[in-house]
Amino acid sequence: MRSSDAVKLLTRRVGPFSLLCSLAMVLFGFGPCSKSSTSSSRTTAPSTGSEAGGSPQTALTPAQAAAAVSAAMVEYKKGPTADCQKVIKGLVSGLPDDVTAANEASFYALADCAQREKRWSLMKQATVRLIRGDKNFPHPAMLPTAEIGMGEYTKAQTDVAALLPRYPKDPEILMVKGIIPCKQMQWAACLQGMDDAVKLAHAVSFPTVQTFEGNADVHRADAFMHLGQLDQAQKAIDAADKLGGGKAAVAGIRKDLVPAKASKVVIDEFHQSELPLGIYHLYGKTKEAGVPAQVWVYNIGTADRQFKVESEIVGVTDVFTSNVTVLKGANEVVPMVPTLKASFQPNAQRSDMPALMHVKVTALDPKGPTVVFDESDQIKLLPHDSLMLAVRVDEDATRPFDDYMGAWVTPNAKAVDAFLQAAKKRAPKETFAGTQSATLPQVEAIYEELHERGVSYVMDPEVASDTGFAQRTRLPSDVLTSNNAQCLEGAILFATMMEAIGLDPMIIRIPGHAFVGWHSAKDPVPDGTRLYVETTMVHTASFADAVKYAKVEFDKQTGMHHFEQGISRIIEIKTLRGKGITPQPWE
Repeated sequence: MRSSDAVKLLTRRVGPFSLLCSLAMVLFGFGPCSKSSTSSSRTTAPSTGSEAGGSPQTALTPAQAAAAVSAAMVEYKKGPTADCQKVIKGLVSGLPDDVTAANEASFYALADCAQREKRWSLMKQATVRLIRGDKNFPHPAMLPTAEIGMGEYTKAQTDVAALLPRYPKDPEILMVKGIIPCKQMQWAACLQGMDDAVKLAHAVSFPTVQTFEGNADVHRADAFMHLGQLDQAQKAIDAADKLGGGKAAVAGIRKDLVPAKASKVVIDEFHQSELPLGIYHLYGKTKEAGVPAQVWVYNIGTADRQFKVESEIVGVTDVFTSNVTVLKGANEVVPMVPTLKASFQPNAQRSDMPALMHVKVTALDPKGPTVVFDESDQIKLLPHDSLMLAVRVDEDATRPFDDYMGAWVTPNAKAVDAFLQAAKKRAPKETFAGTQSATLPQVEAIYEELHERGVSYVMDPEVASDTGFAQRTRLPSDVLTSNNAQCLEGAILFATMMEAIGLDPMIIRIPGHAFVGWHSAKDPVPDGTRLYVETTMVHTASFADAVKYAKVEFDKQTGMHHFEQGISRIIEIKTLRGKGITPQPWE
C-alpha cells in the first residue's frame, strides 16, 4: 500500500469518509460523517481555574434543559447540514439519564450525531440507554458499531453474539459481525462474514442492498489481496465500483493492487498521527498501549523472503531497524519504537511540534535489495504535558486508554515533597504514616492544605470526554505553582500526594469528569474499602462534604452500570505501576 493519504489498513483505506462511517450510513440511515473530526485532535489548553463556580456541577433547571433539547432538535432536523457539535452540546446538557417514549428521538439524534463526529464512546453511551429504555429499539447493531469504533473488538463480538439470536434476520448485525474480523485482519473470516451479510440482505430485501453489497465488496477485495488472491481481488473491487461502494475506498484498493501484483508483497503501515512526549518513555512497555508505528508484511509470493524494516522521526529519533523473515503465504508484524536522540529534550517542548515519520521496507532478495515501501508522513509531537487519553487503533477506531495517566502521578517531584512537608503539620502527630494509621485524617490534611493555599478547581467536560486523543494536563508541580487546576489535574494531584505518603490511590473517570479515591486502612470502615473525594470542592466545601459528594456520584455510576459497561472507569495507580507505567522521568 503506497499513498500516505490512502488508508493502509482495510478500514483506513477510504480517505476522509471512512468505510465504517459509510456502512453506518447504509445500515442506520445516518447522515454523512464529519471530515474534520478525523483529521486533527482536539488538544485543549489547560484550564486557568478562573472558570470555577461554586459546586462541581451546575444542573440546568427543567425549563433550561427542555429548551436546550428543543434547540438541539431544531438543529438536528436540518438533516445532513446540521451542526452536530451544536446538537451534541444541547442534548448532552439537557437530556436526563434514562430513555422514555417522549425523549427517545432525542437520544437517537445524539447517537446519530455522535456517529457523524466519530465520537464513538458517546455513541455507545446513547445506544446503551436506547436499548435499555426500548426493548424494541430497531437498530441494536449501533452498539457493536460504536464498540468497533472504539477498538473494543472483543466486546463487539460478545454483543453481536448476544444480539443475533434475538434478531436472526437483521442484516445490520450480520454486517457488523463481518466487519470485526476485517478490522482484526482475519481475512478468511472477513470474507465469510461479508458473504453471510450480503446473502441475508438479499433474502430479506434490505432497502439499500446494492450499496450494502458494494461496501461488502470493498472488504472482500482487501481480504482477497491480503490472501494473495489478486484476480479475485480485482473482480471484487470492480464489482464494488459498479454497485456504488465508497469511491475513495475503491480507488485506494485499485492503487494498492498495482504494486501488490508487481512485488508479490502487501505492506500495511500504521503510525500515530500525534505522539505525546510525556509518555514516549512508555511506548512498547504495555501490550495494549500501542507503539508509535507498526508495519505488517504479507508475503503473497511463492518463496520465503526476508525484509528490512526501518523507521525514524526525522531529527528527533535515531533510525529503528529490524530484519524479518516472512514465509510464503504468511505475514509478520513489526512494532517500531525509534529511540529519542540523546540531544532531544522532551521537557523543552512547550507547544505542538510538527515532525516527519519516515518508514521504509526493503525486500532482501537473492538478486539484490528492492524497496517495496517508502513513505514519509507529517505527524505532530505534543508537549510533555499533553496526556494521551486514548489509543488510535487505526484511522477509524480509537480505544479509551487510561494507563498513561500513571506517568502524571509523580510522587518524587521536589514540589510535591515540599507541599507534603507543610501539609503533614495538619496530620495526626504531624506525620504521614500511609496505611499504618487511619487514612481519612491524612487525606483531609492534604485537602485542608490545598484549601488554605487557595487552590481552585473547575469542571472541564473535555477532560473525560471522547473528543480528542490528548488533553493538556499539567503535572502536579505546575499545578502547585499556579494554585488552579481542572478536574483531572486535581485528581492527579491528589493521587500523587496519596501515593507519596504510602496510600493506594485511584482515579475515577466518568463522562465529563474525574475525581480521586483510595483504599482505606484503620478507618471507621473495613480495611481496603474504597473511599472517594471530590477534589473540585476543595475551595468551597468541607472535606466531609467532598467525601460524601464523591460517594454519591460513584454509587450513581455504579447503579447505571457504567463501570460494568466501560463508560466509567477506575484507574488503580498500583496496578499501573505493576504494568511498568512509571512517572515522567523529567518531572
